[in-house]
Amino acid sequence: MIWNEEIGKIKTWLKRLLGVNNIDTKALLRIINELDKLKSDIKDDKKKPIIFVVSPWLMTAIPYQFILFAFICRYWGYNASIVWNDKISYFEGDTSVEQYNISNFFKKLKDTSINIYKYSDFYEEKGKSEITISKEKLFDEAKAMAIHHLRTSFTLNENIPLIDRYYQGLIEELPYVTAIAHRFKGSKIVVPGGVCGNTSLYYHFIKTPYMLKVSSIDSFIAGNQRPAVHKDSFIEYKEYISTLDEEEKRKIILAADYEIEQRISGREKLWDGTSYQSAISMKTPSYDILITPNIEWDSAALNQNDVFSTMYEWVSETLEWLLVNTDYSVAIRQHPAERKAFVNNIYPNYFKQFIHDKYGDENRICFYSADDNVNTYDLIKSSKIILPWSSDVAIDAAVLGKRSILHTDAYYQEQQYVTRVYSKKDYYGAIVEAVNKEGEEYSMDDAKIDYFFHSHFFVPSEATDATPSVFNSFVKNKTKDIIDNPVLVDLLHSWLNDESFMLLNYKRQLKDKA
Repeated sequence: MIWNEEIGKIKTWLKRLLGVNNIDTKALLRIINELDKLKSDIKDDKKKPIIFVVSPWLMTAIPYQFILFAFICRYWGYNASIVWNDKISYFEGDTSVEQYNISNFFKKLKDTSINIYKYSDFYEEKGKSEITISKEKLFDEAKAMAIHHLRTSFTLNENIPLIDRYYQGLIEELPYVTAIAHRFKGSKIVVPGGVCGNTSLYYHFIKTPYMLKVSSIDSFIAGNQRPAVHKDSFIEYKEYISTLDEEEKRKIILAADYEIEQRISGREKLWDGTSYQSAISMKTPSYDILITPNIEWDSAALNQNDVFSTMYEWVSETLEWLLVNTDYSVAIRQHPAERKAFVNNIYPNYFKQFIHDKYGDENRICFYSADDNVNTYDLIKSSKIILPWSSDVAIDAAVLGKRSILHTDAYYQEQQYVTRVYSKKDYYGAIVEAVNKEGEEYSMDDAKIDYFFHSHFFVPSEATDATPSVFNSFVKNKTKDIIDNPVLVDLLHSWLNDESFMLLNYKRQLKDKA
């Protein structure tokens, strides 16, 4: 034990020297102590437990964010508790330093009012599982975790040992997760977003049998149904739209028109100041089909498939079928958000290499890399139909008059501007039908209303930014300013009351403007 502690100290010193995960725990502890002294009694209507799962994620402040979230909820009078995953030792890298730091921080919280449980506390209960889990589904989950780790599915077959490692990790974690679910049956559990660690076990395996309400946040997007995706928000948004009169709907449509023009022209900015699209608009060749994948490791895109198991399978099989059975020209636009990784040489462009190696001499296929200076909207305009995975580009295409053929469980799958299919045969048939069809039959206003949603569900704020440097800046604020931060209030209330984070934020902004 002493040796492990010494190793932990050495690794911590090295990471601190390099500025990795250097969290300002002193500032955070100040806030927590103030909140704990001023906390409200737990109200009768707030006795249902809300559990915040703290996991040792790498290169992020998420564990400390969740600790802060828990103490704010307790300050408001909710029955908040923390469950620390002290069992996990690896995901996408060694977590020993993160665990060592979290352990030291929790030692400073031993006299606070919040119950802090550890996964290891549930050892005696871990055999009480009331459910049977499909090993095949667990393996699929392990594949998704491996894709997230590798940042690609194009090298998955070369990394079977990695899949096996994640699979064994899930097998080891599952009894503890089910024991926690058994203890807190029917409660609200808030987990980090995505598929890292054991997050997906809560969503995909134990939520329903244990009647849990699971919420999460991932990259400024919060959710109450799936790992920080926006399907639940979209349903609530559509219900909200149905309550508006025609004048109010027209305002949203006009706002969407403006936002569409801003994005197409490259003037709309991301939260970090960069553009969504290249400002350069140029005439591109005409194509029958434009394939537009998600960011390949996007948690919202993993395990949402009904037809193809991975993006590699989807792209390779679809291209092969099109080359053999049609004379269509095909453009492929890699997701532009991946450009930073390639420009900074963070990892290789496996997708680009695959297309070059296999189809480099095929004149019917044109690949546009993430770092190519081309405007995606020019490609949409010059193509007959769009083949997305599950990204919002289908809505972008709809407002430009283009139909998308969809084979995944995307949040917009029931809308008129997409054709949803559930088999490869139907997928290929729908492609041929759409390419040969003249004109589209759907409401352009409905598409614009949906566009307005997808341009607003992303709510950037320093209060929800898990970048260590931003988090450190945030916790230096006065405690009152932190607990009154409107975005943070919206986020926590969206979890506490099972409401749409996006809608709460939007309605508050409307109220502020009134």
